[in-house]
Amino acid sequence: MSQTSAHGRTTLSDYRVALSTPEARGPVAASALARLPIAMIGLSALLYVQQRTHDFAVAGLVSAGTLVGVSIGSVAQGRLIDRFGPTRPLLVASALFSALLTLLIGAIEAGSAAAVLIAAAFGIGVTEPMTGSASRALWGRLLPAGPARDAAYAYEAISMEVFFILGPGLAGVLVTAPWPGTGLVVGGGLLLAGSVAFALSRPVRAWGPATGRRGPLLGALAG
Repeated sequence: MSQTSAHGRTTLSDYRVALSTPEARGPVAASALARLPIAMIGLSALLYVQQRTHDFAVAGLVSAGTLVGVSIGSVAQGRLIDRFGPTRPLLVASALFSALLTLLIGAIEAGSAAAVLIAAAFGIGVTEPMTGSASRALWGRLLPAGPARDAAYAYEAISMEVFFILGPGLAGVLVTAPWPGTGLVVGGGLLLAGSVAFALSRPVRAWGPATGRRGPLLGALAG
């Protein structure tokens, strides 16, 4: 495994240096746990709703709601992380995500109207903790510019691709459990555990607000 960078070839030893950095070990493990189910949530919701309603149209709209929510929430959370550092925004997002996930599961089990399910799914997407983005940005604080930092960024890209492959497969397996909501609960639980652990790790808590001019909370989306 190697990757060409501006500093030459990134070797396995560069990955080893990056991932064995003492202050990086906790955040790396926590962010991996948080990102493993990143492709599970929408698919698990789709499969769960379809199993309960037998309606793929409603299930598709619920899944789409999570994706639209993520596209908006990721921008807003990025701005909040710039303003306050990652810990508070990630913890608040985790708490809201947990509440909305519980609301969605309750609404599905109660046979609520499609509009309720879609709104709850949208809220889940908006509040899904953006641990992956914060994890990538953290490397710039932990490592100086050079091959080890390049390897850390390459690890982030490679691991994300792996999780995008593993997550849907895991969701497909878990929907066969006796209760079809198992995948949504497992995915949400992993995401919450990893995000909270990442937010409370020492290097992340030491990450202060960014300085300089502050733009609107939704960035380019505000226009």
